[in-house]
Amino acid sequence: MRYFVQTLTAVLFARYDLTNKIEVANTLNKRVRRILDGEPVFFPIPADAPAEIPRIILESKDRRYVNTVAMDRLELVYNEQGKPRKELSDLREDYLRLIGDIAGIAKVELKANVFRLGFVASFLAFPSEPVQVIMNSFLKEGAIKNPLGLQVHVLDRMTWNELEVNRWYRLSSIEMSEATGKNKALSVVFDVNTTSAKRYEFGATSITAFYDRASTYTSENIKMLFPEEKLPEVS
Repeated sequence: MRYFVQTLTAVLFARYDLTNKIEVANTLNKRVRRILDGEPVFFPIPADAPAEIPRIILESKDRRYVNTVAMDRLELVYNEQGKPRKELSDLREDYLRLIGDIAGIAKVELKANVFRLGFVASFLAFPSEPVQVIMNSFLKEGAIKNPLGLQVHVLDRMTWNELEVNRWYRLSSIEMSEATGKNKALSVVFDVNTTSAKRYEFGATSITAFYDRASTYTSENIKMLFPEEKLPEVS
C-alpha cells in the first residue's frame, strides 16, 4: 500500500522571550520567507492567557505550511490541501530544511530553551477494505463479525541514545469526503515525542537530528504495520 501525507507536525517545546512579537516574526522571516511567504498574523492575546495559544502565525500563501508561535512552543505544520497525493519521501527534504532553519533561529537568535520535541505524521491509504486490513493484522480470525468501523491505538516507549521517546500509532477506518474522490480510507497516525517526564536541553543540531530520525523511523515503520495486502487499492 502507498501512504499519502495529510499532515506533518513538528513541535519544539521551549521557553523564550515573546514580549516583542513583531521582532520575533521579523527574526523568523529572515530565514523562512522563501516558503512562509504569506503575511504574518498577530493575535492580541492577553498576557495571562494560556501559554499554548498562538501569538503569531506565519504561513505560505497556499497555506500548506504554517508556523505557529506560542509562548511555550514553536510549531511547524504541513497540511495537504485537497486530495493527498504526496508520500513522506516527497516532502521530507524540504520539511527538514525548514525545521533546521527554525531550530537555528530559536537557539541562536531567540535564545530559546528547547526542552521537549514532538513529531506527528498523519497518512491516508486507500485499500478497498480498510476494516479488513486492520482486522487481518491485529485481530484473531473470527474475533469480530463484520464491523462497520475499527480503530487500534498503541503506545510504547523507546530509548534513542539518551532520549526517552514515546511512540503512539493510531489506525482507523474512516469515511471520506467527496473532495478526495474516495468513499473510505485507512488513516494511520504516527506520533513520536520525547517524554514529558524528563526535560532536555536541545541545541540546533540535536533538534534537526531528532526530526531526521523521527521522520526516517516513521517511513521505515509505517509499512511494517501491515503484511503485504492482497486486497486491491482503490484507484
